[in-house]
Formats: sequence, C-alpha cells, structure tokens
Amino acid sequence: MPKHFNSHKYNGENTQNAKNLRRNMTEQERKLWYLFLKDYPVKFYRQRMIDNYIADFYCAKAKLAIELDGSQHYSDEGEEYDKRRTEVLESRGIKVLRFTNPQITNNFKEVCEVTDSEVKNRITSAMTDAFEVMAYTLDGKIIGYDFGKYISENNLSVTNEYMMIAGRALTDLRAGDILCTQNGRIKISAFYLYGKKAEFCGRSCACVMICSCSDDISVGNILIKNERR
Repeated sequence: MPKHFNSHKYNGENTQNAKNLRRNMTEQERKLWYLFLKDYPVKFYRQRMIDNYIADFYCAKAKLAIELDGSQHYSDEGEEYDKRRTEVLESRGIKVLRFTNPQITNNFKEVCEVTDSEVKNRITSAMTDAFEVMAYTLDGKIIGYDFGKYISENNLSVTNEYMMIAGRALTDLRAGDILCTQNGRIKISAFYLYGKKAEFCGRSCACVMICSCSDDISVGNILIKNERR
C-alpha cells in the first residue's frame, strides 16, 4: 500500500508512521528538504501530523503544506484521498502546495521560488513577523518621502558604513534579529525610537533600524523575520 494511503490517526501509531516516513524519504523529498527547506529562514517540518493526516512538509507560520506527488497519487484511490485531505487542511486555513516528482527533478529552482513567494505572501497577509519599509538610506542618501523625515527627526547622520531603514514593525523585534530581503539577509544592530537608541521595538511601532547594508531593499518591501538567528 502506498505510504500516504495508510489510515493515519493522531495517536502513537501515527507518530511512528511519521518517524518512519522521515527515515525513508523519497529522492525528491530529500532533495527539497536538504537543499532548500531544512535551512529556510521560516521553519518547516518534515512529515507533520495535521488532524488525521501527515503532510510531507509544513510551515506553521505561513499555514502552508507542501505535498510531493509520486505516481501513486494519480490512481483513482490516490486522487480521492488527496481531495479529502486537501479539503480537511483548507478547512483549517492551511493552503496545500503541490509539486510533482518531475518538477522537483527538472525544475527545482522554480519550485523553490514558488515556495518562497507563497510563504512570504501568506506571512505578509497575516501581518506577522515582518517589518514594512517606508524609507532607507543608500549611498549617503535617504530614499522614500513619508518616513524619510523620521530619520532626520531622530538626528541620525546618514553614512555609508551602515544602512538605516525607517518603517513599521509588524512584530516584536530585537537587536540581533535577522530580516530577509528579496535576495539576502540583514542583521539589526539597534533601533531609534523617538530620538533614543533602543535594543527592542514592539509590534506596530514606527522606528528606524540600524542594519547591515543591503542593495536589494525598496520602499514598500515587507522584510520577513528569520526564525534561525
């Protein structure tokens, strides 16, 4: 019987099933896990138990399940099972993202890009664990109008040695946290709130972050907090 067609129940037996699946991942599952999801900034789980089912991969923060479809999924039994599972997961607000084994083998970069975009979009729509960019400094200049004055109001000297990003925190942030840009990451050194230096910025606060420099920041970007400091 194909691995996903067992009668999964949230009990000790189901826990053992999940462990067995983690130990016996398919070639495509291993590729996606070890080359992308294992070290992805937002945590993913392998073979995660959800209700009476086991998802191949699951991101709780984005409420996103990823399923890799092998040949057994295209039988009548497999399609019916997948339909029931998708209905259950979607009823809990979880989106199911499906990829075929050939997609993992032949179009891996595209799979990673689609997954990354979906995670960021879902986290952004929930407005959690992120920072909204209103203005920033680049090559000694302030880019962005509305919050550009906030940099000046905090009496901060614009320099090429570090980057200043003004905006609004959508979650609690601390010095040392890592935020993900479009193509990289930046580390927060400190905050300026109401003209004073701080190590912490609370949710919904407007602030200026002092960060490592990046060349892929734009006004309106949503920077996602990296869970792996």
